[in-house]
Amino acid sequence: MVHRFANEMYPREKGEPNKKFRVWIGFSTDELRRVRMIGGKWQNWYPLIDHGLNRSDCIALVERAGLPTPPRSACWMCPNRHDREWNHLKTEQPGDFKKAVAFEKELQAKWPHLWLHKEKKPLDQIIFTDGTDDMFSGCNSGMCMV
Repeated sequence: MVHRFANEMYPREKGEPNKKFRVWIGFSTDELRRVRMIGGKWQNWYPLIDHGLNRSDCIALVERAGLPTPPRSACWMCPNRHDREWNHLKTEQPGDFKKAVAFEKELQAKWPHLWLHKEKKPLDQIIFTDGTDDMFSGCNSGMCMV
């Protein structure tokens, strides 16, 4: 989406060299395995890593600024969400939850054995628990669906 927007806003003129774009990516030092160095038009930049910040450092900075503690980030269709995160999506972001339900159905049209939740039931039929999932049971690869 960002690439398409930049290409539309800054088209390459005939005979002109490629414009360069710096893409800021918010990976911290505890996510070094996710870093991808690419060349050409799109150049990834990792400011949190450049400043030596890990996840705890980032949370502390946000809290020192008087802002609420940020939640763990996850895409709306991430199969590594905890129940409390699914429940939050369902109650606080119903549009995204509906997209996840539709996405799961779309996946299952081709791969009927794939589910976005550990219960292996349609998302819209699950009663999510109170959020006492093990905090280490989620994503640890950082590369979901990539």
